[in-house]
This record gives sequence, structure tokens and C-alpha cells, in this order.
Amino acid sequence: MTTKRAKPKPNENLNRNWVDQFYEEINQVLHRFNYFLVSTSFMFVAFVALITSSKSNELDWIIKAVSILGIILSLYFFQINYQQTRVAHTVREEKLNIPFKGGETERWALDSLRDVVRYIFKPGYFAKERPASHTWFIPVLFTLLWIFSFCWWLLNN
Repeated sequence: MTTKRAKPKPNENLNRNWVDQFYEEINQVLHRFNYFLVSTSFMFVAFVALITSSKSNELDWIIKAVSILGIILSLYFFQINYQQTRVAHTVREEKLNIPFKGGETERWALDSLRDVVRYIFKPGYFAKERPASHTWFIPVLFTLLWIFSFCWWLLNN
């Protein structure tokens, strides 16, 4: 006896595609975040090893280069992950097919600064309303760590 399966309605297929796209976007952000954590950890260990092994000023340029590279890498991952989580939220809201208007990047840059401040005071909101928001907030903390470490090294050198 064969049972007939009901054909999915077009809206069900579309909704399933939206959900699949949303989870794909979030997975990609999380994979990139893991890469960021590993690469930053290696760079920070190299930074500390260079500071502790440097008896003279011959390694100063390497220390400066590693710390500046750490700051740039952290800011880069912050911006990329922030933008992709924004894309994931537009997918979740089923608005991805709406074309972007001019000046969208500038608006996202201002929104990112505003969201960093909001995240500090309302982390629960971001955990519920915006999944994977930690993937762009933690690089901000690493940027501050790199800046603090570099300034500490400059003052003690």
C-alpha cells in the first residue's frame, strides 16, 4: 500500500529556504569566529613571547608589527561578523530580497558602534533577539586588549 505524500505548498518551501539560509549564515559566522579565536590566540602568545624574550630593542619592530596586526585583525573580524549577522537577521525577517539603498554601509558602521554600546548594557536583549551577536562583540574586546597591551609595552619599554 502506497501512501501519498502531500506536496508542500509553495510558501512552505519558501519558508524552509529562509530558515535554511538563516542557519547557513549563522554557521558561517560561527566558523569564522572560531578561526578568529585561534588566530588571535596564536598572535597573542607570540606577542607575549616576544616581550618576555626581548632583552634589547632589536625585536621592537616585530612586537609593534604583531600588535598592530592584532588590532587590525580584530577590527576586521568585528566588521565582517557584524555585517554578516545583520544579513542573517534580514534573512530571518525575510527581507533579504529587498535591494540595498545607497549609503547602506555607512549606516551599518554607525549602527555597529551603537550596538556595541547597547550590548554592554543589555546583553540579554542581544542574546534573545540577535543570535551570534557575541561573534562581533568579542573582537571588540580583543581590540581593546591589543590596544591596552601595546600601550602597556610602550610605557614599560
